[in-house]
Amino acid sequence: MVLRPISAWQQLERRATIQSNLASQRMEGLEPDAEVLQDCEKWVRGEASIDDIVEIYKARLRASGAMSHVSKPLK
Repeated sequence: MVLRPISAWQQLERRATIQSNLASQRMEGLEPDAEVLQDCEKWVRGEASIDDIVEIYKARLRASGAMSHVSKPLK
């Protein structure tokens, strides 16, 4: 997927979205690991789409055996 550069304003909006979502998770007692936070930053900077980030996360879980019940994406 080819991504278009995003503006500084879009990056600020994305960072606010991430911070809000992380705060919600933390209120539930969940803390994302460093890899998830790095992936979020890739989205904030426009280096990856949300779809990319979700697939990266699923692949990481599959590799760990945590999601052996989830099918691999069709290509």
